[in-house]
Amino acid sequence: MPIIEPADVQTAVNQGDVLSKVPLHRTVIADGEPKSVPSKSPLCMVISRPCNLAHKQDILVAEIVKFNESVPREVEKFSQALDFLRTQRDGVGTPDCFYLGKIPGHEGRFVARLDALFTLSVKEKTKLLHHRIASLNPDFQRDLHLRVFNAIASLGFDDVDWLPTSDLEFLKQIGERELANLDSQAADERATKARQDFGSNKFNDKTLTGLEQRIASLRSEMEPYLTKLSERQRASTAQREVPSSRVDMLK
Repeated sequence: MPIIEPADVQTAVNQGDVLSKVPLHRTVIADGEPKSVPSKSPLCMVISRPCNLAHKQDILVAEIVKFNESVPREVEKFSQALDFLRTQRDGVGTPDCFYLGKIPGHEGRFVARLDALFTLSVKEKTKLLHHRIASLNPDFQRDLHLRVFNAIASLGFDDVDWLPTSDLEFLKQIGERELANLDSQAADERATKARQDFGSNKFNDKTLTGLEQRIASLRSEMEPYLTKLSERQRASTAQREVPSSRVDMLK
């Protein structure tokens, strides 16, 4: 059950079909002047539902482009490689991309861009059969329905503000513990360097440099969350404090 499979030559054009050599054009507005610019991609995938394909002239398609994400360096084990591929399949973190993998006759791996939709006007649908080179597996065709919806309906969240104050405090505690551990390791390395400075042994700076980089990176990553926590705490304190003018009024 691969994602992409050979097209059934006996069937009509269907949702999930991969088309080749169909020119797509997007409107680009530069300096206030709309211009029609051709897409550089030679591939697209049919998005319209079968009913529309059977009865309407206009067909909605998604641009297909090469998958450019590289495999992370930490992916070295079989389980990690499998998790990486599953992440691409499910669109985790990339709701606008529908992973297709290999497409017959083309080098590399591909994704359908659900944020790059185009309309084809086709009177005779049989003409498209000459452009069809593959089809989406029925299981992934069903998944496409949900993915198209998510590409439009998933509004996302503020990266920091969505966290409850208690969760921000939890992140602070975990982060500060990790920083303390890294600082302790860096201090040990500096002490080792100081001792070796008395002798002829040359100190290897790579470990210390790596630790300092990890510390700087973690501090940078924690900063917006600590800032938000501080803002929340100040706002909470201000709400608890009754203004002196109001106290006088109550007297």
